[in-house]
Amino acid sequence: MDIFSSVAEGLLPYGNQILLLIGIAGGIVSPLEIIPYMWYVVLLGAFAIVSIYIPFADRALKKKPWVWDKEDVPVESEVAIVEPVIKEKSTSTV
Repeated sequence: MDIFSSVAEGLLPYGNQILLLIGIAGGIVSPLEIIPYMWYVVLLGAFAIVSIYIPFADRALKKKPWVWDKEDVPVESEVAIVEPVIKEKSTSTV
């Protein structure tokens, strides 16, 4: 979802990236002239759609599936609790 919102904001003529670019360019170009040259936003959207239809993580999970019932998480009593050390300020002036 976050990738698609980035793609949508990148294609908007009044989006943050476009306004910044126009500010740097000094207003020489209009936002609509820049849109055909924003190939990176189109590629980002295309790869986001491809990653939905070709999930690479499925093969990795089939090789080594997650075991949810495994109890290798340390118990609270086994975890070392470290107390913070508070240093007192010295009142003497040298």
